[in-house]
Amino acid sequence: MHHNMISNTVRTPVTLLLFLLFSFGTGTAQSTFQKYFQISTDSLSEGFCVAGFQDSTIAVGGQMAQNLVSGNVDAVVFRLDGQGNKLWTLRLGDPATDESISDMEALIDGDLLVSYISYSDNALIFSTIVRISSAGSVVWSKRITDNTDIFGVHITTVAGGFILDGFSNSGNSTALFKIDAQGNSLWSKTYFGIALGNNGVAQDKNGNIHLAGRSNGQGAWAVVKNADGSFVNSLTYNSANILSFEIVNAVQSDSMLLVGTDFTNNFVLLKTDLNGMPGSFARYGYGTSTLFPIGVHSSGNGDFAMSVYQQGGADQAGMMANFSTQLSPRWAKTYTSNNGNVGYFLDMDVTPKGYVLSGTYRLFGKERSLLVQTDYNGDIKGKCCPRTITLNKTITTIQTGESGLDEGQVPQLENLTVTGQLINADPMDVCPTPERINVADTLLCPGLCTTILLGGSIPGTNYNWSLSGGEPDTSMAVNPGKVCYNNIGVFPIRVYSESCLLDSTAIPIRNEPDFFPNAFSPNGDNANDFFKPTITCPFDDYRLQIFNRWGDLIFETFDLKPGWDGSANGQAAPVDVYIYRVEFYAVRNGVRTLVFNDMKEVTLIR
Repeated sequence: MHHNMISNTVRTPVTLLLFLLFSFGTGTAQSTFQKYFQISTDSLSEGFCVAGFQDSTIAVGGQMAQNLVSGNVDAVVFRLDGQGNKLWTLRLGDPATDESISDMEALIDGDLLVSYISYSDNALIFSTIVRISSAGSVVWSKRITDNTDIFGVHITTVAGGFILDGFSNSGNSTALFKIDAQGNSLWSKTYFGIALGNNGVAQDKNGNIHLAGRSNGQGAWAVVKNADGSFVNSLTYNSANILSFEIVNAVQSDSMLLVGTDFTNNFVLLKTDLNGMPGSFARYGYGTSTLFPIGVHSSGNGDFAMSVYQQGGADQAGMMANFSTQLSPRWAKTYTSNNGNVGYFLDMDVTPKGYVLSGTYRLFGKERSLLVQTDYNGDIKGKCCPRTITLNKTITTIQTGESGLDEGQVPQLENLTVTGQLINADPMDVCPTPERINVADTLLCPGLCTTILLGGSIPGTNYNWSLSGGEPDTSMAVNPGKVCYNNIGVFPIRVYSESCLLDSTAIPIRNEPDFFPNAFSPNGDNANDFFKPTITCPFDDYRLQIFNRWGDLIFETFDLKPGWDGSANGQAAPVDVYIYRVEFYAVRNGVRTLVFNDMKEVTLIR
């Protein structure tokens, strides 16, 4: 699921590691951040993969070198909290070889599965699978053994374990493994006739494993059984210029989504049934850019978000789009820095906060690793906000062809001792957005006012405020100051600069529940000696009446403060159940209204 476009080839260490994160927050609980990590001022690194966890933490993996002339490249994993702060940084690898991470998969318990390749002089030695604990220690490690090199091992969670898939350096073949959570091999296969894409494995509702890739210059699809990897069916797809499929995803219970590329620099979307029979099919492009799909996350109802590697063209930047079940785009956006630096995405995942995307970003003349966190609408806060674009759609036809898969030599897993090294890598801001909304009150009653200020404002910056439900409801001032609210509701407060949302929060305007005790004890112990309601919001024309069980009025007041002291006609009233009546008026939704007029019981205890 966290498969990247470039992990299938050995990479040369040419970049300083930079993690740029756009996250979301409100007021003081700010979670929008843009940061990079460097081991030292001379270190170089790339980040290829991203994994999001249910606790909103993030892991990013790639490769790093101490400097340009060190000659040694290590695999590296960074773990961040939901605010973009470092939890730990782990270096993997042998000083005698070079390493690069191919894929990562977040586990439900907070651990991480990582695959990386080891190579020397650009020749692959072996691929390694490591389970890393949430604290950054190696739990177990395995390596793949075979007579042929297995590149770019990717990891997909399925029922009963994980599918590992990689392609052989020897040709048009794919190696598949199923392992359990302890790294034990459940089955393994090698299939000739299909080379999988970078997100080319998914499980359907019946438990079968769908494969997507290429075969002899055509898009290819196959199904194998989860129980033992045995072959079920396969097809090829022919249409004008189709090259390969890179992604397969179970977008609905009865359909699969195949995403691929063609020879015209576009990406293609194909929905099939569970038997591979084609349904909706569309092709999308954007100007003269080359578009390469690298990740899909589906909602389960047919809608899905897709991240795209964009290269070339006049507007080179990271790209993400959201599509309906009919394969029509709901939105498409590009992401770059506020100084127009070029960047692109290489991997995608999801957290409870939204989507996380990693990639490469050119800054100060060097490529640096990029990480963007958006909400579920693809939006980010800060000066590096996305730009909405329009994709060009072409509708074409598609035909299927028969194909088959041949089995080859079965690869194996063997134990391997890997010891990781925790290293220091502190985050630093890259595209800082210091502005933070400060609201004097966190809760207001209707008809009241609060003061709204902007912390961290930058002189000379033009700010634009949206104060929905307030008076005023907009402002061009740096600090809007006094803002009044007359209606009940939760009203958003947003501040923009040059169409970029810098920060947002919301203020609730409501009546806190008025509290009416059902008992009191007027015994002089200074605890519950008086009966009176607690009314939280402003009111007027208040009246409290107390009646005994025969309906006689024994107490009345028009002032909330004193309350009833448990006496009647100057004498202590007996222990009993009494009836009280309370009525008062207040401004609700801008109108003076009788908001309470009711009779209830209260028990006097001595």
